[in-house]
Amino acid sequence: MQKSLLLIGLLCVVFPADPALRAQSKPRTAVRMIEQGRYTRYLLLHSIGTENYTVSELGPNRTVMTTTSTASDRGTERTTTTTLEMGALYAPTLLEQSGTGNGDGESRTRVDGSSVSVREGSASRTLTKPAIAFMGFESMSASVQMMMMRYWKLHHQPARLPMLRASDGAVPLEIKLVGYESFSVKGRMIRLSRYTVANLMFGREILWMNDSGRLAALMTFAGGLPQEEVLEGYEPVEGELVRSGVRQEMLDLDDLDREIPEEASGAFAIVGARLIDGTGAPAIENSVSWCGTGALFRQERRRQ
Repeated sequence: MQKSLLLIGLLCVVFPADPALRAQSKPRTAVRMIEQGRYTRYLLLHSIGTENYTVSELGPNRTVMTTTSTASDRGTERTTTTTLEMGALYAPTLLEQSGTGNGDGESRTRVDGSSVSVREGSASRTLTKPAIAFMGFESMSASVQMMMMRYWKLHHQPARLPMLRASDGAVPLEIKLVGYESFSVKGRMIRLSRYTVANLMFGREILWMNDSGRLAALMTFAGGLPQEEVLEGYEPVEGELVRSGVRQEMLDLDDLDREIPEEASGAFAIVGARLIDGTGAPAIENSVSWCGTGALFRQERRRQ
């Protein structure tokens, strides 16, 4: 009998009955990296930096992506770090971004139930979470845009995708599939889908997505200068992608020309215009009459 009681006591020590103690003994779920990549950043066709990202699994339907971007341009060094947490179907729940050398400061967007808080530098606001929306700031890395495209596709490719920004005047994105392209990379044919993204940054961005859902490259004219980011492995076709992007930009300009109504047609006159040629010479006052057919042109000028 004494032996039986001793055995039961030992079992209670080895296998505690308290649920809290059992919970403490369980190992924590390990963070598992499921994706990584590297982009080369170009400005005016010259490499100026890199962007590295990793995607890790935090738990069921929970992932986090961390991104570090570096750039060196005309003596200025910039580093930007971004963290994006996502739920099911790439739905963003937290986006944090900080940088050095770019003057942007820290920005943060967080979803808390049906409420969203956004802070971009000194601007902030709280809003009700829309059914479909993505997060972003003034400057968005290629990897964050890749997750944006995955979210857009899995949510039935809406014609207008709202962005959770600090400004209530932020215009929804317009993402359009505009074509397909094939390239030979190291003897292997690759197929890319080409998209345009309006209202994200200056002008329309051009994105290329591969069949695996990865962003192969992007091209933008933010800041008035051509900038590109190219995923590792696609550098051999960087020149072809740039040429394709320029052609797409020209097509976009044609579309804009058709959308803008004419201010005048036929015969019209421009009177009292002030012309400055940029050389430092005095401004010229113009009185111009022009026939829409080009048959008559008269210009009178008077220097101030």
